[in-house]
Amino acid sequence: MNLNQYDDIIEKKDTWINPVYKKLYSRTLEYKPYYTIVRRYVKQSASYDYFLIVSDSILEGKHMKSVIQENNGLLKFDLKAYWNVLPVRESTKDVIVSTDIVEKESGMIIYKLSI
Repeated sequence: MNLNQYDDIIEKKDTWINPVYKKLYSRTLEYKPYYTIVRRYVKQSASYDYFLIVSDSILEGKHMKSVIQENNGLLKFDLKAYWNVLPVRESTKDVIVSTDIVEKESGMIIYKLSI
């Protein structure tokens, strides 16, 4: 069996959430060693916006976790601490996530997660 051909059949994802492992995976986000997830309430839509903050250093007043980077460049973000507030908490299949840079400073990037 040629595994390279099998890999071409599988849908390639850039950024997604795996609900089984409660992790966010990304091939496209820029690597920084620390991250946190924050949410902001949007009054007009009565819903929350979710943001991923990645940083070169631990931000004061934020609970930061370490980003795992695989040999192939895949980034892993553990979502277990945030899982109960995420809109995908009851999903059983991978959820594709789009990301937009909201702010970029030296040493820190804020991505808006469209889940």
